[in-house]
Amino acid sequence: MEGGYEFKIFIGLNGIHPEQVAVELFAEGMNGAEPEILKMKTETSQNVESYVFHTIVKTKRKAADYTARIKPCYEGISAPLEDNRILWQR
Repeated sequence: MEGGYEFKIFIGLNGIHPEQVAVELFAEGMNGAEPEILKMKTETSQNVESYVFHTIVKTKRKAADYTARIKPCYEGISAPLEDNRILWQR
């Protein structure tokens, strides 16, 4: 994609409904700016075992600057960045 990237990841949620998690694309801030956090959207998947999440990023940054993360997301939860339930892409 010219001028950016389309990120698409496949995630097995082991029975958790995709609305109970937030899948985000994260990039450290540049030159003292706040980090970029982009919510990824769920696509319909033919595979019952996994879900497809995607987003489009228009940027001049390198694709390697972005990392996907999954964190709990449901009413009444507060999840700090250090929460051990947040899974980071490796």
